[in-house]
Amino acid sequence: MTQDEIVRMAKEAGAMSEHMAWLERDLFPVFASFANLVAAAEREACAKVCEQAGIDGYGTLAAAAMIRARREK
Repeated sequence: MTQDEIVRMAKEAGAMSEHMAWLERDLFPVFASFANLVAAAEREACAKVCEQAGIDGYGTLAAAAMIRARREK
């Protein structure tokens, strides 16, 4: 996730306003860490759903692996 995306989402969530540039600068590492933790948890939940669907020949295990690999991007 990019810094701009994280800041935009924090503003949408009401965690900072347009007039709080100092807060954006000081708290960005916290917002970035939180956003990455949430994204990782969601990827893992999606990967587990794919694995549980696990129908041989339908690529569900490969899909789970691809979802988990997105953390590298």
